[in-house]
Amino acid sequence: MLKQFQRATWKIVDLVNSPRKTQKITRSAVASRVIFAQYLAVAKFLDTRGFCAGSLAEMSMRVAGGKFLINPSGVPLSLLDEETLLFAGVEKIPQDEELALVRHATWHQHIYQHSSAAAVLLCQPRHVMAILNKRQIPPQGILRDADALIKRLKLIPQDKVNEENIKKEDEMWLIPSSGVILWGKTLAQLVDRVEMLESVCAIFLSDI
Repeated sequence: MLKQFQRATWKIVDLVNSPRKTQKITRSAVASRVIFAQYLAVAKFLDTRGFCAGSLAEMSMRVAGGKFLINPSGVPLSLLDEETLLFAGVEKIPQDEELALVRHATWHQHIYQHSSAAAVLLCQPRHVMAILNKRQIPPQGILRDADALIKRLKLIPQDKVNEENIKKEDEMWLIPSSGVILWGKTLAQLVDRVEMLESVCAIFLSDI
């Protein structure tokens, strides 16, 4: 699935950098377009996989200037485009900007403040949510390749998603009524982890 994701990413980059564009594209502008393309490719992939519950999914990437790129409130990932995406400050989000951001933008902010993570994802895969509704964590031993991931998985209440509990550079937490939140180096890495977790949960539920 990662190879398909990468191909989709570069198809979008090719479209954005089409020779039909008449304006001169500087190095910094190309970098910005690549970031937008990567973000939107992951958003479309997650929507295709059914990992988003309406407009509740949240996704962000750390960018230059002490900011992070994040989706707006009330817009499903499938409907995002370059113009709808927003920038927020890692150190401070002005009160008037908070209203436009996703519900848990401060979670993203805390993660970027207290780790070197470059990407954060909150999503709601169907089988993961079924287990989360039971306040359970799937056991190890279902998929050998997933055991290390499951071992690190934590069940965290919403009021504990704060700077005091963010102690590692990459984590994966199950949060009741919200979904699974994870952070790490790249969105592609996070997508791989979510897919693996969803597979484990699907197998676990089928054996109950």
